[in-house]
Amino acid sequence: MDIELNEIKYIRKKLGLTQKQLADRADVSQSLIAKVEAGAIEPTYSKAKGILHALDKLSMTMELTAQELMKKKLVTAQENDDIATIAKMMKKHEISQVPVVRQKIPIGLVTESIILEKMMETKDPQKIALLKAKDIKNECPPVISPDTKQSTIIGLLKYFQVVLVAEQGEIIGLITKADLLELIKK
Repeated sequence: MDIELNEIKYIRKKLGLTQKQLADRADVSQSLIAKVEAGAIEPTYSKAKGILHALDKLSMTMELTAQELMKKKLVTAQENDDIATIAKMMKKHEISQVPVVRQKIPIGLVTESIILEKMMETKDPQKIALLKAKDIKNECPPVISPDTKQSTIIGLLKYFQVVLVAEQGEIIGLITKADLLELIKK
């Protein structure tokens, strides 16, 4: 995390630390923290580095994990499920993507966009309805462990629609961009 000196007070408070607690972790005096937060002085490079390193380290340990962020109620499709069945599942559960599994192991992803593309290509709804998940699935999205940190998940979700959470190869949850946006509170 890149932290600026003028953000120290805000981040310290977000982490629930007093000036004294931050000072102890950064190996500086509490009065230095107070003066830096007030904008009264600019600390030396080594002191600033110590303060910023302490905040960064604390932020990392306080991050949420995949286990805490994931949706545990999973809707998955088997590789031989037809598209009509998958489309009904999506509508029923109000979701836009479904992981495709083979014996509980993720092998791909079917999305509304993929189904719509096939509809444009084929033009015959009956033929589309008979296609199987294994025939139209995208590659498997990233699979992470339950202890993966929020910052890593955010980085992955910049490029993927969903991240799957697995233990011993079996999907136990998933995380979407919408799940992370729910963390934003007024």
